[in-house]
Amino acid sequence: MKINVPITEADRKAAEEEYALDALARAKTLCELAQKIENSEQLNEWERKVAGGSLRAAAKAIPDQNPQIGKSHKLPGDLLIHFIIKTKDQGMKKTPAIDALAEEYDASPQAVKKALGLIGKDAKAKKRKAELDHWIAIRNEATLNKTT
Repeated sequence: MKINVPITEADRKAAEEEYALDALARAKTLCELAQKIENSEQLNEWERKVAGGSLRAAAKAIPDQNPQIGKSHKLPGDLLIHFIIKTKDQGMKKTPAIDALAEEYDASPQAVKKALGLIGKDAKAKKRKAELDHWIAIRNEATLNKTT
């Protein structure tokens, strides 16, 4: 039996923020695991299972057919990675990068900013922005280490 309960805007926003923080935590775990693999460090059983599961999930995410031209079929988690690539690797400023991502993801620039945690005056939005900056720094350091 399904009960329809109206969801308030505040509840929806809280759920989105909780999901965004959870996604960042998962990304952090996967980045740390990737670092261990790249450094040829010993993996425990749980880490081996996560690595195997992640690779299988990535394999399943590859589309069987070419996606429709003009439509975006990217995974939501790719947004952060694409933002980092555009701002750091391609040297774009934040606003043009957000506009480009909005076009690629068929979303408004405001929605992209919100998804990246770049708007909002509450403490959680500032925390997400700080975490985003932290991950950008880690990625830049890893890229620098690979080139040297």
